[in-house]
Amino acid sequence: MKIINKVESPLLHRTEVIALADHIGRKTLDYKEVKDSLVKELKVDEKLLVVKNIHGIFGKGYSKVKAYVYKDEDSLNKIEEKPKVKKENVQESKTQEQINK
Repeated sequence: MKIINKVESPLLHRTEVIALADHIGRKTLDYKEVKDSLVKELKVDEKLLVVKNIHGIFGKGYSKVKAYVYKDEDSLNKIEEKPKVKKENVQESKTQEQINK
């Protein structure tokens, strides 16, 4: 993992990081692998790092990664969207409620 650019955003209480992830001869890295690598590289808390996207560059063997490192959890919770509940889980809970009635 090679850090290309780091931009401080004081208004949003975060640092925007652009990096290149090498994966020559392998598949494109998943979010977990990229997050672990960035945590080690930047020496930050895993809870405060959010990987926004991974763009594989066709035929090159590396991907461009965009991530945000927040100053604190409060800033992270105010800005980042909460993950949505999958419809499958909602339907399962509804069927369980119907069974229990």
